[in-house]
Amino acid sequence: MLVVPCKLTPAEREFVESLAGEGSTVAIEVLDVVGLDLLLARHDDVRRYLERDPVLEAVAEYQVKTAVIEDVDDLTQRVRDLAARAADLDPYWAPDYRIEGRTVWISVRPKSPDAEAKRPILTHFELDEDSATDADRAAFRRSIGFGIGEPVTVPIVARKESGPDFVQIDGPGILTLEYGKTPRPEERFTVRLIAPDGSQLGTHDGVVAHAGGGPEGVTLELDFYGGLTIRFLLPHDKARPGNAELNLEVGGVMVADAADALTLRRVLCRETARVEILREGQVVSGLTLDPFNDPVDPALDALDQFANDLAFVERHAGGRRRFPARYTPFDRLVARMARLALEGQCVLVPPFISIHARIEEDLPPEGVDEVGMVLASRRPMRHQRPSFELDFGGLAYDIGPVLLYSPNVGIADSGRLLRLLDEGKIGGERVTFSPDEAEPWRLVHLPTWDDHARLVPVPWEAVGIDEHGSLDRIRAAGIAGRGVPAIETA
Repeated sequence: MLVVPCKLTPAEREFVESLAGEGSTVAIEVLDVVGLDLLLARHDDVRRYLERDPVLEAVAEYQVKTAVIEDVDDLTQRVRDLAARAADLDPYWAPDYRIEGRTVWISVRPKSPDAEAKRPILTHFELDEDSATDADRAAFRRSIGFGIGEPVTVPIVARKESGPDFVQIDGPGILTLEYGKTPRPEERFTVRLIAPDGSQLGTHDGVVAHAGGGPEGVTLELDFYGGLTIRFLLPHDKARPGNAELNLEVGGVMVADAADALTLRRVLCRETARVEILREGQVVSGLTLDPFNDPVDPALDALDQFANDLAFVERHAGGRRRFPARYTPFDRLVARMARLALEGQCVLVPPFISIHARIEEDLPPEGVDEVGMVLASRRPMRHQRPSFELDFGGLAYDIGPVLLYSPNVGIADSGRLLRLLDEGKIGGERVTFSPDEAEPWRLVHLPTWDDHARLVPVPWEAVGIDEHGSLDRIRAAGIAGRGVPAIETA
């Protein structure tokens, strides 16, 4: 096969075919342009492969090379080239852009320090009254009027007054506006809380988390204890009342700070009539608060109680821990029980807290009978511990020496333990004490308990958690002096 990249005349074809000579077994077949065209028409993929490089050259020549991407490096270079070309659109400003899915975000970057002076970007916009809702109007007024540091998205009508040509801001649209936060950690203000009768409820120091302003007034956001932010909206017109808004987030802050933040929130919402803002001891503003929309919220009240119980336990047990981001009703109840015990009260231990002991490895012969009687019967039991560790919310606290008492205690899984005792294999076994359901353990903290007081338990009073079903009966018996001994006789 002789491939000839041209179109042969009949004489040229005859000459080529005769090159083999007379009598030769070799036959020459000529494939010229006509034959090649027929083959390429039949095999289009071959044609595309052969023409790829010339196509790229032609595309590059006509500046439409972006129609074909070779690899990631090629894409990166093209994006870089496109950004460089876009930077030439204006002598003072350049567009920066990023792509998320099918959305292209464009921002404007100054090319020189004097860009704002030489070619300011000025746009007049106003709320689109035809499509704005009451919520849009309130958000627009807060953001523009007071300079609050939160994002606001509202419908507007805009008119561009100056700026680069590639910035097109005209006509109706949606505006998302957010003043940048301006924290000033070195600046501190004090708030003084005043009750309706004029008495002072306390003072608290806050750090400036944001300060902003607008034609209607100023915004001052103060952070208290790392968990409570109070945003004060203070109008320029002194005749208009100011306002305060609260944001609470205590997960992850120190336990003591979380308790202080929640206490401040409670006092501010439920007891305060007026707030004075002081700087370096001088009153710089004061506002009378409208009653906060603070309906009874069991979840918030439970959080408040839990934080204060944790802080109380921490003060006695020592250490500094962070307030848990997640916790359960069980965690709250254990913290409540620990606090009451540390306050010198007798409390009932919830049934899901187990008391354990371990039998000695080398049990003396005289101890076998005693252990057997304990395993085989239910009896009053007094159990004293030099330390008592409780876990709640992922935190562990040792509340110190305690005494546990119940008038009716047995041993869980006593049958198996009795068999091991008979076989002489009980040494080292773990024993779980099981008080009668109607006679739960009563717990007292020995350093704070009066030895002569009778073991009459107090209610848990844990928000949203039922009291123990036997509490009323045990308390009634104790108050009457029946069946509830003092610690020295328990």
